[in-house]
Amino acid sequence: METILFKAVIFSLPCWAANISFNFTFFLKDAFPALRRIDGPLDRGAKLFGRPVFGPSRTVLGLLIALSLACTWGLFSMDPLDPMKIMLTFAGALSGSFIKRRFDVPSHTLVPILDHADYMILIGSIFYFLSLESGAVIAVSIILTVIGHPLFCRIGYWMGIKEKPY
Repeated sequence: METILFKAVIFSLPCWAANISFNFTFFLKDAFPALRRIDGPLDRGAKLFGRPVFGPSRTVLGLLIALSLACTWGLFSMDPLDPMKIMLTFAGALSGSFIKRRFDVPSHTLVPILDHADYMILIGSIFYFLSLESGAVIAVSIILTVIGHPLFCRIGYWMGIKEKPY
């Protein structure tokens, strides 16, 4: 019998993998300098009410990584909704950046919960309202993300994978 904790981890894995993968854009650009020509802010510097739409942290390369991961994961996953979770992870990060810009919060500035769980809150809300997952599994997924994300950010920072510890 599967526990709620086990179901929450399985539900969250593609989301966490996607979120982690976005941090490798710096390494990819160093390893493959040609990627710098296609990369740049996803909003291309557009402004909404005088503020950037998403800011410089949400990039074309990040979107390409999300698409690549969604396609690859989809080939091997037993859950046909996993690729959608991966793309919603990127959408959640976009929404978090969009909200931060509306409140004039600069890029790379920590906003607790919003920076660590924006994607899981978005995915959980959609899956709950579409009756694709139970509220208990989603709640545990969000709690695990709120606790685990900052911890793994610190580990990534200590390993030199992240520029900042959040």
